[in-house]
Amino acid sequence: MVMKYYLGLITYCSIFFTGILSADEFRLSDEVIPNFQVIELRLDPNRETYSGKTHIDIEVYKTTRTIKLYSKGLQINSVLMKGKHINERLTVSGTNEYNITSLVSEKLIRKGKFTLSLSFQGNFTDTGSGLFK
Repeated sequence: MVMKYYLGLITYCSIFFTGILSADEFRLSDEVIPNFQVIELRLDPNRETYSGKTHIDIEVYKTTRTIKLYSKGLQINSVLMKGKHINERLTVSGTNEYNITSLVSEKLIRKGKFTLSLSFQGNFTDTGSGLFK
């Protein structure tokens, strides 16, 4: 059986703006740039779900508490952020209607290079959007 899949996690950081609909609600900012990503998937074609882990090397260009990423149809179970002076679990605060998930730190995230380690799970689809079989 040939299994086709597509999985994307693009990581960015964002500042919140007020208003009825701001660009940050449907667009990722350029304040955090992903430099490298490794994705490990656990796939079983006999199940309706899959799981995995990803490690994303990022660079933060502006101090923030929130990192945003695109995660359509995924449940993010845990997020660990590591850097030179930080080793912290981030909180998943929710995903908006545009599939942008916010990860929140208790402390300010200063400029620098970091690695995000996420574990996630999702459902296979039959629409060609997301991971499908």
